[in-house]
Amino acid sequence: MRILFVITSSHIGGTEKFLYQLVTRLDTARFQAVVCSLKKPGYFARCLQQQGIRVYSLDMPEKVNGLTPVYFLLGFVRLLYIIKKGKFDLIHSLLYRANLLARLAGSMGGVSQIISSERCLTRHKHPLAVWFDRCTVPMSTYVLANSKAVAEQLRVRERVNPEKIRIIYSGMDQKEQLSQERITALKSSIGISSQEYVIGCVARLHPDKGLEDLLRAGAIIGGKFSSFRILLVGDGPQRAYLQELAHKLGIGQQVVFTGFRSDVDSLIQTFNLFVLPSLEEGFSLSIMEAMVFGIPVIATRVGGMPEIIISNKTGVLVPPHEPRILAREILRLIHNPGLAQKLGKAGELQVKNKFSFPQCLEQIENLYEGKISPFGRNDKEEFLKLMALIFKILSVFGFEKLLMKKCR
Repeated sequence: MRILFVITSSHIGGTEKFLYQLVTRLDTARFQAVVCSLKKPGYFARCLQQQGIRVYSLDMPEKVNGLTPVYFLLGFVRLLYIIKKGKFDLIHSLLYRANLLARLAGSMGGVSQIISSERCLTRHKHPLAVWFDRCTVPMSTYVLANSKAVAEQLRVRERVNPEKIRIIYSGMDQKEQLSQERITALKSSIGISSQEYVIGCVARLHPDKGLEDLLRAGAIIGGKFSSFRILLVGDGPQRAYLQELAHKLGIGQQVVFTGFRSDVDSLIQTFNLFVLPSLEEGFSLSIMEAMVFGIPVIATRVGGMPEIIISNKTGVLVPPHEPRILAREILRLIHNPGLAQKLGKAGELQVKNKFSFPQCLEQIENLYEGKISPFGRNDKEEFLKLMALIFKILSVFGFEKLLMKKCR
């Protein structure tokens, strides 16, 4: 079976990492994978190419601008060409823009099996984007959600037929444990002593991750417990702001920003405690990465987090935007190492039993090979109506002339 995977970006991110795991672990005797990224090739595109996977790029811009409709239509034409040339049996797309393009191009290209994946909770999704989703989702054979929270959002806001929705949790492999000597050496390499308590987080430095609350909690902790460091692994648009905030809060010397690191599995093992204070979260791979090493986790009670963590049994859940409560719970685990260890071990067992990657892979492969009916006549009609409306909107703003010029 030839499968085309379409994703918005191949840069560093949880969904991108999941796609890399999925594509490289598929049974090659049954599946032949090709990947297409809407944006220019990133880190995971290069990793896939090193594994011998064919990767296309539509070279769409990183940010939305006045020419976005033109680039979207150009991307649609390019993707349609790739689909026609590749003669794919199935398309699996991930994230909003990739889902939209894959549905449209896949439908026009005659691909009868189109699987869309939604993996994020987006509180502030533009109404027009919601409308486009509603119009095109009938073209999807199935819509995969990585948590019950995401599935509920799809059902209520995007009005996806519940019969199309399938929940498949992301999975995590068991990892190699570093020796204590290697952990100590790694901590030393980033300026952290072996005696300091490490409160760590792996995340994109973005407002949705709530890292400002972690720093404010750190300032509260600093008044009661001095021998700690906050280790932020990742990069993003908030980095400069968070660095400045740390200094304003008086904890600049206690916060380490590593930027992008390819050795995340090793760095996580330097953590005594993993904290993810997200304001919204579909399903966090980074939390499971910590749990698989037996590291205790504190996270906010948002989105799919309660589906991973049973509070005070496999981790701790706190309300979002409450740095004082977050600080209190961090201090509770600092001063109760026995409890922290118990939570960490329970979390490790939870991932092993419920969220293993082999389980996830088996469910997805079974879905690919299932008897999937192509979309029907009504879905085709929805597609034609949508395309007619898009071209009508473009003609109003004069974009169709620019599009024709770009296509020459």
